[in-house]
Amino acid sequence: MKHSNEDIDLLELLLLLWDGKWIIIVFVLIAILSGGAIYLLDKDDIKIEEPIYQSNLIYSVNSLSSVIRTDNDAYLNYENLISDFQNIFLSKDIFNQWKNNNNQSQITYENISNFKSIDGIIFKKDERDSFVNFEVLDGYNNIIVKTSKITLISEILSYTNFVSDKLTSQLVLTLKDEKELLSKKIKEYFTISPEINVSTFTNKMFLIDKYINAINKGQKVINIVDVSEPIHLNKQQNNPKKLSYTKLAGYAVLGALLGSFLIFVRNAIRLRNKKIVDV
Repeated sequence: MKHSNEDIDLLELLLLLWDGKWIIIVFVLIAILSGGAIYLLDKDDIKIEEPIYQSNLIYSVNSLSSVIRTDNDAYLNYENLISDFQNIFLSKDIFNQWKNNNNQSQITYENISNFKSIDGIIFKKDERDSFVNFEVLDGYNNIIVKTSKITLISEILSYTNFVSDKLTSQLVLTLKDEKELLSKKIKEYFTISPEINVSTFTNKMFLIDKYINAINKGQKVINIVDVSEPIHLNKQQNNPKKLSYTKLAGYAVLGALLGSFLIFVRNAIRLRNKKIVDV
C-alpha cells in the first residue's frame, strides 16, 4: 500500500518532532519558568499608595458641668459644650494662637478646616478628604484623625488640649460672671425681704466655687479620655501573586513552538548541507 506525499510529509514531521522531543521539553520548561518569574516579579500592576493612619481621640464633658447646671444655664448644656468645643477647634484664630506657640508643627489650618478652596471657590470637604472629623461612636465623642504621617496625631492631641484649655478659660469667666450676678441677687432680695430664702442662690454659688476650684486643680471642661493606637488603613497585603494555569499553559505552548521552530531550522540546515555534499 502506497502513501500519498502528504501522508509521508506528515509522518516525517511527527517523527522529526519526536526525535527532538527533549529540545521541545527543555524550551517548554524554560518558557514556563521564565514567564512565571517575570509575572511574579512584575510590580507594574501593583499600586503603591501613601500609607494612611487613623487614630481616634475620645473626649468627654466634665461631669461637674451637669451638677451645677440649671434649666436657664444654656452655656452648661451638654450639647452646647460639645458644640462650643468643636467650634473653637475649627476656629482659625484659635488655631493661629496655637500655631504661634508650635511653629515647628506641620499641621496647617487647611488640614483641620471643613472647607477647601478650588479655583477661588470655597467647597465643603468630603469626610474622606478631611484630616479630622467629629463623630459619635458607641456613645462616645470622637475626633477621628486620618493622616499619612503618624507623628501628626500627637500634634492634633496637643492642639485638642489647647482647645480644651480655651473652652475651660471661657467657661470660668462665664461662671465668675454668673457668681457675681447671683451675689447681687442675694443682696437685692435680702434688702427687700430679709426673711426670703436664698438657699438656692447660695447653693449655686457653692457649686460654682466647687467647679472653679476643680479647674484650678487641673480639671477641664472637655477631657481626653483615650487615644486609640493608630491603624494602618491601606496596608498592602503581603500575599504572593498567584499565577493562573491558563497563563502557565500559554507559556508552555510558546516554549513548544520555539522548540519546534528550532528543530525545523536545524533539520533544514542539515538537509541543505546534505544536498551540498551530494552535489
